Amino acid sequence: MHAGESVAVAGPERLYMVSDLAASPPTLRTWASAVDGAVHNAVSHRMALRKGATLQVFDMEQRAKLASSNLPDVGASGIFARWLSPDVLGVVAAGTLLLWDVSQPGSEPVVETELDPLLGGSVQITALKASPDLEYICIGGLAVVDGHINGVAQFYTRSTRVSVPLQAHAFEFSTHPEAPDTPVLIVADRPQGQAAGSLSILPLPLGDSVALGASGKMFFFSESDNDFPVAVCASPARRIVYTVSKFGFIFINELASAATVYTNRISDSTIFVSGINLDGAFVGVNVAGQVLCVDLNFDALEQYVASVLNNPSLLSVFSPLVAAHRASLAADATDALTAEPAEPCDELETTAETTMATMLAAGLGLEPAANAQGMSVLESDTSAPAITSLDQFRSAVCAVVAGALDEPEAEWTAAIKVLATVGSSIAGAGAWVTAAGTVVDGSFCGCGGRGCGRRGGR
Repeated sequence: MHAGESVAVAGPERLYMVSDLAASPPTLRTWASAVDGAVHNAVSHRMALRKGATLQVFDMEQRAKLASSNLPDVGASGIFARWLSPDVLGVVAAGTLLLWDVSQPGSEPVVETELDPLLGGSVQITALKASPDLEYICIGGLAVVDGHINGVAQFYTRSTRVSVPLQAHAFEFSTHPEAPDTPVLIVADRPQGQAAGSLSILPLPLGDSVALGASGKMFFFSESDNDFPVAVCASPARRIVYTVSKFGFIFINELASAATVYTNRISDSTIFVSGINLDGAFVGVNVAGQVLCVDLNFDALEQYVASVLNNPSLLSVFSPLVAAHRASLAADATDALTAEPAEPCDELETTAETTMATMLAAGLGLEPAANAQGMSVLESDTSAPAITSLDQFRSAVCAVVAGALDEPEAEWTAAIKVLATVGSSIAGAGAWVTAAGTVVDGSFCGCGGRGCGRRGGR
């Protein structure tokens, strides 16, 4: 999840919402609410709550009810709802797709189209997604056929009111990296009885820009005959598509050509929720409660594509990304080293010493009395000038890490992470220490002393 987002969970008797995940600690709110389901919109902070056939939408920041509707003749098919935009809620009920614009006072869900017969019967609706402009909508479901779980979908174009049935276990909307104005539908499917699944890049509208279309393979392991894709996440920033399977495998394909980049198992249990963070990395949560993050290793990417994949076409795709990534790191390091505190003050030295010693002790699990040990490191050189600038603060931090904590690996890792927190309390100092524990100018690395040869390793 990225900064400012919130997460909501509907329990049997209470509703929980964790907001502002970037804060420390985040804000936790709870309400007594026995509902059958909840769909949270992290952008507009709206919550759709369902009890039986009744849908109600609330503004969680204003704590006010925005809209309410009773859906007639739901029947045994149930209700499936997802936010398609900050204002529009998509609802699948009683064999129809309804759209509800809750930004309009007194509005009601409006029938957009009937479901394709392919999605009837025993099919369980599992997905409902739309393109950013809401021109294209895709509804997906799963059904057991001869012991195999088949994926079916209905692709709908609003302007023409035309639906197209698809064989798809999972899908996602994105844009084509070589034609940013061209939306694409990415479809992942594994046909029954086949060891390989397919990943298709379909330019929209269907039938147009055929030259931009592509198809790739996803090879499932022999011991996973009943495995199938459960989610597709596109990362235009990385030019890749992440596909995860029920058995915890991840397939990484290039976004334009659908060529295979990497395959591995990342979880022993099913990943039930997933997405892309602000950096373009895959983030997922499995049923065991683990939060998983997968991203490209830019330091090894070019060598891997050239020597392992032996794919010159992919190398030409990823080399500019690697160069841009390195340039971004260099620019961040330059900005951080040249930045000065916005408002230097006479108390900066005392604040830096006290905060650093306190946090250092806390991060290493020391008793409060041990703060004096951290303080003595800074005070050992009586000729050291007062800490009144970013460079001086940086030098003091380096002295602590290199002099006092260059021994056990655990202490090194803890110290770097603590100093990242310390840096954020000093104006401008947090810019050069990352939350992951890497000093961005290259003076130190987060290898934990495992002998990478850079300053900071033992």
